Amino acid sequence: MDYRFNSFYSEKMHPFVEAMNGFLGYSGKRAQLPALYTKLFRASEEAKLKEDSATMTRIGQEIIMSRRQNPVEKPDMLNTLLYGKDPKTREAMRDELITANMINFLVAGKQLKNTWLETGD
Repeated sequence: MDYRFNSFYSEKMHPFVEAMNGFLGYSGKRAQLPALYTKLFRASEEAKLKEDSATMTRIGQEIIMSRRQNPVEKPDMLNTLLYGKDPKTREAMRDELITANMINFLVAGKQLKNTWLETGD
């Protein structure tokens, strides 16, 4: 998508990466927690989950806006999402769906990387 989070050049994580790590960490943990814990601590944990999700969405929207304002001719995923058309309806994808897809690609990529690091496969 031709957007860099510059993780290797900064002491601090990019806000998107920080939000994604928080979101994934709690989401994974939540499925394994006993029911009593989720009832007692759910409100604060759920608030953080929503905050992380909103951060990822906001940054995704900013990336889309930036690309629309500064178009590039590049065969990358973001241009495909922005300018591709459904072959049957000839409709373009709405920005909300583009944002959701970008987040899904990035989260899936992180999960695949983690799996590879853990298993070597």
